[in-house]
Amino acid sequence: RQAIAKNAGVQTDAGMVVGIDEFNAMAEAAKTASRQQEVLQADLDVQHRQMQDAQQQSSSYATKARAALIDALRQATNLERATNRGKLAVDMTRLGRPIIQRRGATVTEGFEEGSAFRELRLK
Repeated sequence: RQAIAKNAGVQTDAGMVVGIDEFNAMAEAAKTASRQQEVLQADLDVQHRQMQDAQQQSSSYATKARAALIDALRQATNLERATNRGKLAVDMTRLGRPIIQRRGATVTEGFEEGSAFRELRLK
């Protein structure tokens, strides 16, 4: 009887006795599941690589954008400085400016009145 039972069925790891056809079907299902798992793992690996590439590209874009922003801010600051220097130069000629006068070996500081002070004195 035991020999007939062994030929008629297979004992699984779970202790169940199943028929050979059922066992073959279960083995084939396990192989199919294993192949599907391999395919899914390969897809996951591809998506992971794509995500890493996208992160690197995003980081590269952020670095370039940061550098461009710093450059633009520096240019704006330089333009503002030039504008302020120009305004100051105009105001200095209007109000006046300090001057250094040399008379022989002595140096003295003086103030040259600008156009606004001259107009005020004339009024």
